[in-house]
Amino acid sequence: MISFSDYKQSQINELLNAGIDYIFLSSGANTTFNVIEKQDTFLGEITGNSKNASLLNGWINKSLEDFKNVHVKNETAMYAMCVYDGETYTAGNNTFISSMMKDAHLINIANGSSFYQISNENIASKNISTLILGPSFDTTDLKYTPYNKTYAVIHNKYYKAFSYNIFAEPNFRDIYAIQWMLSSAFNKNVTIPQFPINLKASPEPGAVVNIENNSQ
Repeated sequence: MISFSDYKQSQINELLNAGIDYIFLSSGANTTFNVIEKQDTFLGEITGNSKNASLLNGWINKSLEDFKNVHVKNETAMYAMCVYDGETYTAGNNTFISSMMKDAHLINIANGSSFYQISNENIASKNISTLILGPSFDTTDLKYTPYNKTYAVIHNKYYKAFSYNIFAEPNFRDIYAIQWMLSSAFNKNVTIPQFPINLKASPEPGAVVNIENNSQ
């Protein structure tokens, strides 16, 4: 069993006692593309697909280099997962979402770690230029304090994430999320290399297929 969920030791022992090997791939704090690439390499080795893992990692690195070379002025931003009891859950500085924002030239205003409740006072005090909203974020909350006074809402620079999958777990598909954020926040349609592995179903989400088409 390969899992991104950290099972209890008692549960792991049950799997092992049943003759099922257990492998845990971290998706928690400080998970970056370096960690993702190591996981790709490891999975390639244990499945006999090292060549595909190498191709995948090369695609990731070339895409990140393309993002780095986009000439834009960094903007302050926040990832708002949802509002619960008047408080917003956001992605802290050491999360994979914050890492993706950095690759998209967005400066995360979060002042905490992991996924946490950011205070309304902190949101109001920051000059947030761009808001990335989680797929479950209710946009009616933007009508109220502290959002309604932010630059991002006043100037309609808020964008709702298009996929639970891509913004839920760190993996190679995060490349598409960065491409989408660049297109949304800066109107930069960055064309990334073609996906290097022939799959029956393309991993490219429809939201970025449109980006690719418009960049031609």
